[in-house]
Amino acid sequence: MTEIAPKCPHANIEYDVAGLTQPGTNIIHTDIAARCADCGVLFKWQGRYSLQSDANNPFVSEDGLWLTIPMVPEDENAYRILTPTQ
Repeated sequence: MTEIAPKCPHANIEYDVAGLTQPGTNIIHTDIAARCADCGVLFKWQGRYSLQSDANNPFVSEDGLWLTIPMVPEDENAYRILTPTQ
């Protein structure tokens, strides 16, 4: 009789993080992917899929494997267009 391995509890999660500044703005789009460090399974983010980056709202990739979160520096309240003097 073949033994079935216990299901992985996914207790150790690894994250891949990448950041990209949106040209001409103070927005940094942070992309995050997650996988179980023990068994390698990828996690899918739950959220709205968008074909294009939305400057104000998080969204997930078409396959659900990447979450993109727009962020601004802590001392700045909201998105703004940058000018050469800023």
